[in-house]
Amino acid sequence: MNPVIQHEPRLNDDHYVVELMGEERRAFSLNRDDVYRRRVRLAQNFCLILFDSLSDHYFVIPFQVLANTLTDKFMSTSQPLASHRNWTGTIAENKTMCLDSGECVQIGSCYKNEKVLQWLITGHDVFSFNDVDIDEKAEGWPTYSPFGLIVSSNDHDSLVDMEDARKDILQNLKSRPGQSQFKADLYARYGEGCMVTDCRIDGLVEAAHIIPYRVNADHHPSNGLLLRADIHTLFDMHLLGIQPETLEVSLHPVAERDGYGYVRGKRLPFLTQLRPSSQALGVRWRWFNDHLRSSRSL
Repeated sequence: MNPVIQHEPRLNDDHYVVELMGEERRAFSLNRDDVYRRRVRLAQNFCLILFDSLSDHYFVIPFQVLANTLTDKFMSTSQPLASHRNWTGTIAENKTMCLDSGECVQIGSCYKNEKVLQWLITGHDVFSFNDVDIDEKAEGWPTYSPFGLIVSSNDHDSLVDMEDARKDILQNLKSRPGQSQFKADLYARYGEGCMVTDCRIDGLVEAAHIIPYRVNADHHPSNGLLLRADIHTLFDMHLLGIQPETLEVSLHPVAERDGYGYVRGKRLPFLTQLRPSSQALGVRWRWFNDHLRSSRSL
């Protein structure tokens, strides 16, 4: 039996469970009122769970993966619109959710994700999911460790000045060996949008190293994030930090003051076995907080 069917009553209390329809069992219809109510009640901490009652196929999709696509006046007002109550679309090749409006979202990592489903069935919330047993070998990569060339917890002091030279960084990106493949690997893993803003303009989205290339010269995708150019700069200057467990964005007061408050509190919108290295994010998180404390002491 499909595990979603078996646990549907319990799952539907805190998530939105929808049966796939059509001859190929790949069409769906999402009621906007139902999505809206869960969004308000659960503060986006819920999943859309699509399942096929005739097979064991299912998708466990965190709302945050879809939040930037399922947006219109309906999502931005306190009262749902009276018309156009449904989002409809199809699933393509178990990888892509395509809305009838033409918007598409990559959801390959959400297909039959047994670990996430079991996590939700046992009553845990999606924000607390943290798959630390990352199977890098599934993509042909060795298990990643970021600590080979990191020699000091004070590395951030020199990096603030070094990474502040954005022109120099961008020039080096052009000549840095492996950078194009690094970005392609990140696109294959996380989709093609900025992981903080969901900007999808290729020329503005950059492959950002978590542990900077000059400190640990590798292009392992676990050491990478896709970030819009300005967000990349904030990250390099330790004006934006990412909490390694919750993947929640924090801001330095300078960035908050200068118009970036809208990204504070956002969580990186993916849920997959192949996540960024929590160890690498932990190093950068420490640098961010060290920089924050040193700024406050001035």
